[in-house]
Amino acid sequence: MRISKTLTAAALTLAAAAATISPALAAPALAPYRVTPWHDARVRQLPTTHSQQVDYVTADNGYDAYCWTHGENIEGNDIWVRQLGDTYKQGYVAAYYLKGGVTGGVGTQCG
Repeated sequence: MRISKTLTAAALTLAAAAATISPALAAPALAPYRVTPWHDARVRQLPTTHSQQVDYVTADNGYDAYCWTHGENIEGNDIWVRQLGDTYKQGYVAAYYLKGGVTGGVGTQCG
């Protein structure tokens, strides 16, 4: 009985500690949009081709997306979409590479 009470107390302590994890370590909020690239593309840290590549997207796969912003103009479109890539790293993909119109179907502007 004493071991059971000790284990229960330890479990409650762990549960309380888990509830106080900082928001930075918490799971990201669910993305409100789903985008699909028509072509493989790089996910960049910032909305420009001069920015570091952080991930990639593969044609015809679906990806979580959050918002769009203006950036470097790619083939007449300066819209970039903030989204997750194949390895779940967040960054920007030029909307030029996404199906769904000028913003890749994402209706919310970042900011």
